[in-house]
Amino acid sequence: MATVSGLPDLRATITDGYAGDWREMMNIAQSAREAYAQGGEAQYLPFMPPGDAGQWVNNGKKYYLSDRNQDPAWRNQLLLWSYDKMVQFSALDVIELLAPTPLLLVASPTPRPSRRARPPTARHRNPRNCS
Repeated sequence: MATVSGLPDLRATITDGYAGDWREMMNIAQSAREAYAQGGEAQYLPFMPPGDAGQWVNNGKKYYLSDRNQDPAWRNQLLLWSYDKMVQFSALDVIELLAPTPLLLVASPTPRPSRRARPPTARHRNPRNCS
C-alpha cells in the first residue's frame, strides 16, 4: 500500500522515536489535554521538528518549510495531545480490507475533481470482499 505522504504506519513512526520517548510524550499530551479542559491554553509542538529526523521528515521539510508550500494556512505546529491520536493510527491495521488491490489516497483541503474523472462503472459500485 502507498500513500501520498508515504507514511502508512504512523504508529510505528511515533513509537520508533520520532518524538523521543513516546510513553513520556503520551503523559505530557495527557497533561496538556487536561489543562486545556480546565481552561488553559492549547499547547503546540513543531510538526516538523528541528534537526535531522529521518528521511521522510527531512523530505517534508524541503517542501513544507520552503516557498514550495503554497498553502497560506499551513503552520508548522501540532496540538500536543494529537500524539495520542497519531500513535493509534496505522493503515497496516486495515490492509486486509484493501489488499490485494493497490490503493492510492490523495487528500486535499479543497476538492479538485479531475477533468478526466469518470463516474464509477457498475463493477466499481459494489464493495469487494477481500477475505
